Amino acid sequence: MSFAGYPLGGPYTVRPATIQGEAFAPVQNVTTGATLSRSIIQIAGRVEQGNSGGPMLDANGNVVGVIFAKAVEGEAGYAIPMEQVTNILEAPAAPPLPSPRVNA
Repeated sequence: MSFAGYPLGGPYTVRPATIQGEAFAPVQNVTTGATLSRSIIQIAGRVEQGNSGGPMLDANGNVVGVIFAKAVEGEAGYAIPMEQVTNILEAPAAPPLPSPRVNA
């Protein structure tokens, strides 16, 4: 397992990682306010600022998740499983928010 990105704004880097576990976490939908339970993967690896949005890869180079956060302390990181990423990308887009009107 590995993950890739541009840690700390530096060059493109691929770093090793191991999966520590998978858990469900509450996530709030910013459009509806509903709270959902989403699966997240906790990884052990040197996740840094700049890795967010980067791929988590298996031994064959297949993308199995997307890094989205790092722990405040230590070197743990968190990824969204690829199945959820695919579901999000294939979901219908939310309607755009109305533009504010200014009466002059």
